[in-house]
Amino acid sequence: MNNIDTPTKGNGQEKKRKSTLSTPPSLKRRRRTEYLRENNIDNIAAGWSQLENCGLEMTENFVSSSNLEHTKKYICTLYNFVIDRDFAKCNSFRFNGRKTLAQIHGKLAYINRRTDAIWRLPSRGSKS
Repeated sequence: MNNIDTPTKGNGQEKKRKSTLSTPPSLKRRRRTEYLRENNIDNIAAGWSQLENCGLEMTENFVSSSNLEHTKKYICTLYNFVIDRDFAKCNSFRFNGRKTLAQIHGKLAYINRRTDAIWRLPSRGSKS
């Protein structure tokens, strides 16, 4: 009992906690990209590599120059179809996985904003 006549926890002797050691290296977390690649899971959150940018631009140019419907959904479907082909895998093209419609839409919007900004830059020869 303590001074206020209330029961105390336990018998007054506290047990010392055992310190936990860090986990063995085999159980430590691997990089998300390594884990996803090893388990053949699409890495939806991955950034865009230079090859993926090129593939997206080629896909958009192909759709623009053909009589196909020029929508983000169609571009997304065609892009994912191309990167899933055996040709891309056999030639060791490194893609970070399939892209979602939101990723394709965002990337195309970014490219358009960047292109517009470049066109608005004053040319070297012009006098302002």
